[in-house]
Amino acid sequence: GMIKTTQRKCGNPKNTGIVTDCCSAALHYSIHSWSSWSGVYHPNNILEPKPDDESSRWSSKSNSHGQFLMLKLNAKSIISHVTFGKFKKAHPCNLKEFKVFIGMEPNDLVPVLHTGLTNDSNSETFRLTWDHKVVDFPCL
Repeated sequence: GMIKTTQRKCGNPKNTGIVTDCCSAALHYSIHSWSSWSGVYHPNNILEPKPDDESSRWSSKSNSHGQFLMLKLNAKSIISHVTFGKFKKAHPCNLKEFKVFIGMEPNDLVPVLHTGLTNDSNSETFRLTWDHKVVDFPCL
């Protein structure tokens, strides 16, 4: 699977103290763990973007707030944005509310996003923030 993010490469050819070479890149990831799934909507369905396939989504068994997916990046990265793809037309299962937590260890995560998706077919990109400050995050 891939997460589309803005990734910073820590290059500094002139020793100016400034991080350079900002780029947008798709980061490869796997599904680390999940709370549950419903029917054919297994977490692995999100590993490949398939906007034409209505079953290309994860759905939990429950509507309770404890539902989660934990993704693991295939390489250490510094991320500043995350993009969520969607089905090619509006769908009632688009997330109305969700949170994103990131970190280097599964037991040491910080909240960086609390929002919801617009119920349409357009991908949405969100800036990650911590304590209402814009920062880039190392994560695994």
